[in-house]
Formats: sequence, C-alpha cells, structure tokens
Amino acid sequence: GTHCRGAIFLNGDWVVTPALVAEFDRISRGVATATDVVVQSGQTTPAIDIDFGNESDVASLAGKVTDLQGAPLAAVTVQATQIGDWWPGLTSTSTDALGEYVFDHLAPDVYQIRFADAGGLYVSEYYSDTDNQLDALRIDLTASQIVTGIDAQLALGGCITGTISVLGQVIPPNAWVSAVSETNANAPTIASTSMETQTGEYVLSGLPPGNYKVRAYIYADPDFYYPEVYY
Repeated sequence: GTHCRGAIFLNGDWVVTPALVAEFDRISRGVATATDVVVQSGQTTPAIDIDFGNESDVASLAGKVTDLQGAPLAAVTVQATQIGDWWPGLTSTSTDALGEYVFDHLAPDVYQIRFADAGGLYVSEYYSDTDNQLDALRIDLTASQIVTGIDAQLALGGCITGTISVLGQVIPPNAWVSAVSETNANAPTIASTSMETQTGEYVLSGLPPGNYKVRAYIYADPDFYYPEVYY
C-alpha cells in the first residue's frame, strides 16, 4: 500500500513522521467550518485537494483613511489582527489614492484594525481612535458578512532625530533606537528604527505629543557590542 509521510515542527526543527494525525481546512477560511478529514491506521485518505480562491465562508471589511481635514491618505498600512481564533493571524493591505482599503478574504473571526503611515508622518492608531490595542474595538465578522465604514482620521506626529556614535566615532555596524513613551504606559514603545550606518543618523517619526525616553543599543558586531542605554 501507499506509505504516508508528513512533518511536524518540534523543538525548533521540522521532523518527518510516518503519519500526521491532524485536521486541515477544506476550501474555507475558518477552522470552525472546515471538514473533518478522517485518517485510519495504515490507510491513505486521497483527494484532499485545496483550490485557493473558492472559499465558501469569507467575509470582507473596508474603510477609508484621511487626515484631520478629511483629505485622503494613500499608502497607509492597514492591519487586521485575528484575535479570536486558536491560530491568531495578521493580514495587511494599503490604502489607495482615494485613501480607501478593503479586505475581501477574511476568515470569520474577531478582528482589531490598526492604521500605520508607511511614511512615518502620521500617528498610528487602532480602530476606533486609540493608540492602545487594549482599547481597540473588536469587530466580529461572520461568514459572507460585508462590513464597511471602518474609517480612521490620522493626526500629524512629531519626530526625534539624532546620531549614534561610539566615543565620538560613527561605527558602521548596527544600532537600534526607540522612543519610549512616559505618557502612555500601556503602549510604551511608540516608534523604533535602525540608524543609517554611514552617518549614524536616525529619525523617530510619527510620534504623538508627549514625553519620551530615547533608548538605543548596538548589535550584530562582536567588536562593538554595547548594552541598552538611554539618552
């Protein structure tokens, strides 16, 4: 007969196994509506074929992102974080020239939506109008549901700039810099970046008004390793 083999991720490595006892999706997005695949000892269960694009239980979610004056913002990253499933997931898309976005292939589940300006000019936020994920609204999507109006208005942020050096000299290896908020204890690290290796300059942008501590450390070079320090 046919000998079945599979693999599982165990102790940091993929391990080949004689048989996988598991439950996989049919053509659906949610595990709750997936078909049970019955496996019997020593037997092959054939024709468990998955054709992407024919899911039967997807939902969609859409909205628009503008600035505080109502002008559309293009190229804003919109993230849908799946928080209700046993297997959390993150799906991303971007706004178009009209500031509009759409997720048209989401599994039925509970989601939180985050908006982040890829250019770093505007302050990131969660829906609806909070910088704290704990306060973000939860959107419960059901199969075939279409949700619109998940909009955001982003405010311009401030920025912090500076240079990173070691004993007055710019070191080509890598440094990581972050702004730690004293104002928002629930979301302390607001922005982080790596330095420009030739000049040592960094920019922390998209910062909401408030007080910050600037934190930095050097990594990835055994000759110039420095632990975390603060300005």
